[in-house]
Amino acid sequence: MSSALSCQDFRQFVDCYLDAEFDDRDRARFDAHVAACTCCRAIVDHHVAFRRALRPHLRTACGTLPPEARARLRRAISQVQEPSSFTIWARRLALPVPVMAAGVLLLVMPTAGFTGFVVKEAVEQHDQSMPVEVPSAHEEELEAWFRDKLPFELAAPRFRDERLQLLGGRLTRLPAPDGDHAQRKAAWLVYGLGRHKVSVLVFDAADVEVPEAPTALEENGLNVALYRHGGMGYAITSDLAQSDMMRLVSSSF
Repeated sequence: MSSALSCQDFRQFVDCYLDAEFDDRDRARFDAHVAACTCCRAIVDHHVAFRRALRPHLRTACGTLPPEARARLRRAISQVQEPSSFTIWARRLALPVPVMAAGVLLLVMPTAGFTGFVVKEAVEQHDQSMPVEVPSAHEEELEAWFRDKLPFELAAPRFRDERLQLLGGRLTRLPAPDGDHAQRKAAWLVYGLGRHKVSVLVFDAADVEVPEAPTALEENGLNVALYRHGGMGYAITSDLAQSDMMRLVSSSF
């Protein structure tokens, strides 16, 4: 690709972008383009919404295979070489992201009700590698950008660990868990350190049950720290070990 990214280039490779198939240099160019181009940002939002609507249907069973067909399928699968653990981790670590710092007690509880819904949504958005709308390393700039876009006053976490780098944020929505069409506007922030990624979903928790104390939950192989602070709910998501998440949460606010 040339150094100047056109809308045509962006739209041709938007699925590769959302699948995090670019290296850091090309991804930065795509991030910059989508932050500046409202038309391409709308296309990204459309792709993300389409994937989210399609995903539940892919998980639905379409029927039962006859025994002979099931046996053929199992034989075919057994002949396919499984990817090595190195390949799996190499793909996972291809996303830009952070490692953290030490010591608050995380309560462990099952994902149920609104809590479980928020955790699933935080993990889903984390996995989608959504682009930032405002690339910034300063919490104050992000808070000012979100000021007229959210029904609450955003307070971005202040992490004391200086290795943790704020990369930017975007406006997102938290679908209603009861299937209603109403959606909550929320903020999605992303941080990086080395080759790890940490995302923070911030939402209005004034009328929902969110634990006051940081609560550790696990969903699809990712760890989530969920807690309330100043009327807002925070869902911090990463592939970091739970002990690293403890250190991360202890260094916020």
